[in-house]
Amino acid sequence: MKHIRILSLALLAIAALASCKSTSTNTKKQASQGQPYEIIIVAGNDEWGSALSDTLQSVLKETIPVLNSPEPLYTTSRIHPNSYDGMLRLHRNILLVEANEKYEASAIHAQYDVTAAPQIIVSLTGPDVKSMTQYVSDYRKELQTIFEAAERNRSLALNRSTENKALGAKIFDKFGFNIVIPNTYLEAEANAREDFMWLRKHYNEAEQGIIIYKYPYTGNDDFTRDSLLNRRNEFVARIEGSNAGSHMTTAPVFKPLLAYKRIHGRNWAEMRGFWDMEGDYYGGPFVSYSTLDRATQQVITIDMYILSPNHGKMKRNYYRQLEHLMFSVSFPEDKAVKVEAKADTTAVAAEQ
Repeated sequence: MKHIRILSLALLAIAALASCKSTSTNTKKQASQGQPYEIIIVAGNDEWGSALSDTLQSVLKETIPVLNSPEPLYTTSRIHPNSYDGMLRLHRNILLVEANEKYEASAIHAQYDVTAAPQIIVSLTGPDVKSMTQYVSDYRKELQTIFEAAERNRSLALNRSTENKALGAKIFDKFGFNIVIPNTYLEAEANAREDFMWLRKHYNEAEQGIIIYKYPYTGNDDFTRDSLLNRRNEFVARIEGSNAGSHMTTAPVFKPLLAYKRIHGRNWAEMRGFWDMEGDYYGGPFVSYSTLDRATQQVITIDMYILSPNHGKMKRNYYRQLEHLMFSVSFPEDKAVKVEAKADTTAVAAEQ
């Protein structure tokens, strides 16, 4: 089996702190089974009948912020090692848990596409359940993210295989950035303007939407919550509801959460909240990402929302699919910065 280095943030952190390694194979495998964000946990009675199981559940089932009703990061099911066979080995996400005194310290070992593809199998091992419980507690984010990265990569691969290149080119011409949009999204032409674009993907009982808009940059205050919120309400008001005079807005009962993040080296202001249709009776969660395009001195916002009136249906997967789109975004200036940095490094090396 071929050994490879994994460059995701989660695995880098685990590698630095807890001796993690990862393996993969290129051999063609059977298609993996299961739904996104489902994890099969393979654990014996000793491991599962302890504090370790409670800690694992609290980590993997942590509530996703800003959804209409509480939903877990992952849906889990526990399997005894004696039952771990057949179709179960083909699942997309597997967590193997083993406490054995032969292990000197608790650690995580990730393998990819072992019995199926795409697949991730994470082995959590340690000398006893007490040390493993502490390990999971200490590195909860790393454990969450290692599965998230696998799901995101699958989503991005699927998007690339069904990319609407014509729509992507249209977005680039209007807003100056690249993004991989699946061909299941359609543009709402009636709302299109030079500074605004609205894309929609319909399901039987749900809708995913992407709203892209831009406006002149005036300074750092453009990225405060109040400024971003005011701009959002200005642009999304262009989306009208079914009732006369109704339009989209940000729900006033919940103040959106704001965080600053880096995705592929670019700074983004991430805002999460709920949207309403003012003058109508529906809404849902949204997440928006805003950044500065230095080449044009424009603030670019990619605002994504979910409409899913069925209260019994989970919104998690719709939400995650939208978030994954951000990892396909790139600006020409980003490449220029990387090339310039590389050139500078080469020059320094030459001088030395």
